[in-house]
Amino acid sequence: MKQPVCNKKVQSFQAHSSHPMPIIHPLFTSNDPLALALAVQAGSVELDLWVKNQERFPERDIAALPPHRQLEHFAVDVVLQRLGWEAAQLRVVHGANGQPQIQSDDSSVSKWALSISHHSKGGLCHVLVAIGSKPLGCDIECERKSIQQIAHRVFGPDEGTAESTLGRLSALWTVKESMFKAFGPGLDFRKHLHVSLPTQWDSEDPSTWTIEGHVHERAYHWHVSSRKSPVNNELFWICFGPQEIQAL
Repeated sequence: MKQPVCNKKVQSFQAHSSHPMPIIHPLFTSNDPLALALAVQAGSVELDLWVKNQERFPERDIAALPPHRQLEHFAVDVVLQRLGWEAAQLRVVHGANGQPQIQSDDSSVSKWALSISHHSKGGLCHVLVAIGSKPLGCDIECERKSIQQIAHRVFGPDEGTAESTLGRLSALWTVKESMFKAFGPGLDFRKHLHVSLPTQWDSEDPSTWTIEGHVHERAYHWHVSSRKSPVNNELFWICFGPQEIQAL
């Protein structure tokens, strides 16, 4: 697929230079598949301006959403602009199950797959967007203790338990969430999805890991990374994929 040119300006605000600019912090980037994560800060003035002028989400009444949901949509728009796509070139619509889909006058662009994930708190949103030529899923999660309380419902005993480290459970969760987005709905996290973490896997290592995950016993590779937020220093887990593992 043709790679877009990275555009570091948020062009929706170019014509309104008298208003405050949003603050954008890079978090993670990948080219295979194409994925970009940012930490985006915006106040009410910036959001109100964007909501009145946005064209990225033509089927959604953004003005009717609460502020944190407006911020999430704004952050997605920022990511897509950073990747070089203006709203006139690539719009985001949603299917019957809420999954994001690309709408474009360019038939080649409209065939691409899109996955979105975000975590918002106050005037800050950490957002991840992945785009590829085949079905894909992505997830960004803040490390939190509540995942231990649901571990028995979503992980098999060989994957993780309530006693497992938060790093391990967070990585597992992002892979399973990405699997579900790529191949769901109709998948049970515990019955249909299985994740194999490497024996030497270290949750404190900030490098990108290639994790093997199975959907209905078919093996795929998923990319998993941990990154600390440049804004509040919280630890985030990022996953996207898949790449199918070919049998020898």
